[in-house]
Amino acid sequence: MQQNRIRRQDVEQLLKLSLLSQPGYSKLLEKKLRGLLICKPAGTALCKSYHDVLLFVCVYAPGKKIKALAEEALLQVKEQVASGMNSARYNDQLSLSGSGIAGSMLTCQFSLPITEWLLEKFPGSVLMHSASGDAVAGGMILHQLFPRIEYYYTTQGTMSLQKRIESVTAKHRSLPQLVNALRHSIANESTREILFDCLQVFTSWKLDDPVFNRSFIKGILLPVFYHKKIIKQVDPAAVLARPLPQKILLSPQQSNHLLDVAKASLAFYSRETEPITLASVRQVKLFACQRGLSIALYGIKPGRRLSLESYIGYMVFKNNIPVAYGGGWIFADRCKIGLNIYPPFRRGESALLFAEVLRLYQRLYGVQRFVVKPYQFGKDNKEGLQSAAFWFYYKLGFRPQDEAIAALAATEWESGKRSGIELLKKFTESNLELSLKPMLQKDIDPEHISRMITRMILRKFKGDRMLASETCSSLLRKQLQLKDTSPYEPHFSELSLLISLVPGIDKWTIAEKIKLLQLVKAKAYSDDAYISQIQKCEKLLAGIYEVLQK
Repeated sequence: MQQNRIRRQDVEQLLKLSLLSQPGYSKLLEKKLRGLLICKPAGTALCKSYHDVLLFVCVYAPGKKIKALAEEALLQVKEQVASGMNSARYNDQLSLSGSGIAGSMLTCQFSLPITEWLLEKFPGSVLMHSASGDAVAGGMILHQLFPRIEYYYTTQGTMSLQKRIESVTAKHRSLPQLVNALRHSIANESTREILFDCLQVFTSWKLDDPVFNRSFIKGILLPVFYHKKIIKQVDPAAVLARPLPQKILLSPQQSNHLLDVAKASLAFYSRETEPITLASVRQVKLFACQRGLSIALYGIKPGRRLSLESYIGYMVFKNNIPVAYGGGWIFADRCKIGLNIYPPFRRGESALLFAEVLRLYQRLYGVQRFVVKPYQFGKDNKEGLQSAAFWFYYKLGFRPQDEAIAALAATEWESGKRSGIELLKKFTESNLELSLKPMLQKDIDPEHISRMITRMILRKFKGDRMLASETCSSLLRKQLQLKDTSPYEPHFSELSLLISLVPGIDKWTIAEKIKLLQLVKAKAYSDDAYISQIQKCEKLLAGIYEVLQK
């Protein structure tokens, strides 16, 4: 007897039922799920959309029974995907590839750190798919990585880069042997990563692990919250007024798991962020918020931290399933922030989710000014325009920094009309800002500070970076009465360039100079310490602000 087929209208109806909150809807949702369990999707394309609706149901389930039914249906999807991947139908395999569903194949150009992580954690499931970098430049890189006496395959002839790599590595061992050659031949970590990027290596990852796939990946198992309704609107002021969310005490194994989950979760969507790719597992934190939300924070390892800002990444879990990610670039009490909600979960409690992220950054790091760059709501971002992301931030209290655009947005908001694309594009001419109780009257963008430092080096030192660094470092050592600053490098040299912008430090009080000394030490110690200490350096920040205004 032929099994019934799930049609597109079935998937649409399932999604519609999962979004309802009227009395009795959960019984209809349960009935629909039970009916679908005796069917299978009609085609691989529908299989993917059905899978994503099931994930949404798992996250926003109104009760245990419905959650269990959705999880059972996901297992059936996994079986169908495995069947499709093992079939001889190339179109089915191609359609499923890149879906991130359990049993499928994922092919992507990952960074070197993520490639190394994949090889270490999933050695039997990862292969080199291709290398599409420039053949000549790639050959020159290979010539530096492998014994020079093997120059025939690395430099001679007109072979493609992929063929060159295959010629100097063992069959099915190309990826680990290439990575090992980079590790053994190039001492500098950043240089290795740049060279690997130049090779444009694409890696194929078979998602055959029972947990590490988009279907079943989970963070730390915290209590599940069941939804009687989905909250679309939120009072941001009320959320921000709440205290710091509960911090979850993590074992080393749990910290490692949260980092692995974050790396994999981004990889399923062919994405990476620096705080996760370059994370220090010791900096992983987890906080439990309301309605099944938990937020994991990730800090960059010491040798790779930013010079001015502290880049703290986050991943949001809803009932232990990763649903969103982003990061905050913190400088003093200012934080440039962004939000990316994974596609299956964009119909959920997005406003509450982001409000909780803001609360965490405000309470934990003392952030008083949040800034959203125009890309997040539409600049060079078609999806941001089509979704009218500008109004998502506006409803949460963000306003354009440009006064004219702020007035235009206020008029449009009062009209209640649906905004056209051209107007939404106009809004992208200004940053958005949520101002709480910031230290400074106006925003200081670290990009402007960086630009000013470059101009200072060109003007005072005629572009001689070594002379600039030595001169500014020597002056700061004298001002702070320091003899040996090697334990604080390279941060001491970088901060000396920043501090040199502010005149009259020789005349500061001892207490003010001690704050500067503690700032240098904090930067070398951790991002958390640096964030806290720079907020205490009011005179330094006021001096930078004054210089920028001039």
